[in-house]
Amino acid sequence: MWKQKNVVINPYAVITFTRSDGQLQVNNGMTLMRMTLTHNDFNSASIVSDRNGSNVTNLPVGDYSVYLTLPLSSNAGWLNLNIGVSSGITNLGPMGSEQLTGENGYTRLNLATILRVTQTNTKIWVFTNNNVSGIMREKGFMFINRLG
Repeated sequence: MWKQKNVVINPYAVITFTRSDGQLQVNNGMTLMRMTLTHNDFNSASIVSDRNGSNVTNLPVGDYSVYLTLPLSSNAGWLNLNIGVSSGITNLGPMGSEQLTGENGYTRLNLATILRVTQTNTKIWVFTNNNVSGIMREKGFMFINRLG
């Protein structure tokens, strides 16, 4: 029987997020998020809450690709999706994604970036900062994949 060898499977985590009160809504202004780990290959990683809403904390030192996606229904306006990081994390890519919508309807905000974690006990959080309110068509997702 043939068996593939030398396959590298990088550890990853999948996180869902909603508004900090658990509702599928975003505010006009800043919205902090509540997060839930739905898959976690990192023994030390967990979710903690503080003034930034929920945070992914204690990822092992290393480089990570991070992808966020948030499907929205909103009025015309400016929408953005952001990732925040504590000291001990260097952002090697964009920190936010934005879209100006010209009419009411559906959209999806996406953000792909690279983070370098240089120490333990760090935090990653997600937030929006819009000039219109909106409804999440489903929970937002964050995918964190260890590189190398």
